[in-house]
Amino acid sequence: MSAYPLAALISIRELREEGAKKALLAAEEALKQALAQEERAQKALDKWRQYVIEETERRWSGLLGRPTDSQGLTGFREGLSDLALREADFVEKVLQAQKVTQEKRDQLVAAREELVARRRAKEKLESHRELWLAEAAKESERQEGLELEEYSRPLLAEEQN
Repeated sequence: MSAYPLAALISIRELREEGAKKALLAAEEALKQALAQEERAQKALDKWRQYVIEETERRWSGLLGRPTDSQGLTGFREGLSDLALREADFVEKVLQAQKVTQEKRDQLVAAREELVARRRAKEKLESHRELWLAEAAKESERQEGLELEEYSRPLLAEEQN
């Protein structure tokens, strides 16, 4: 029986499947890191918001109970405005981290789909290989039967004479 003619292709498909497995592991790790970064950004935002509440209360306490001119009130408002602007930076970091996390989730889905496709391609070839081997075995048996028939014909002819 001859060797399976597409054996090299099966090897290539196995290598591609291994590559897809590695890509899936890398995508899972990247998502894990993105989730951790998103969590850190959210914690920083929460911590900042808590600080703003405390700082605003502290500033109001300092302002109340003492006479203040319009310049002092303007400075007070600007200080509160600066706190709000800094909060916007923290919010932007959280939104950016969420965007990166979603991209990593999408990449993970794509990596899973790629692995499934690679496995199907390999399984399809392996299925073909099994069919080919069964067919090759039948053909081999048929050839053996023909050879046996060729050798038995001269013997039968001699016996009849």
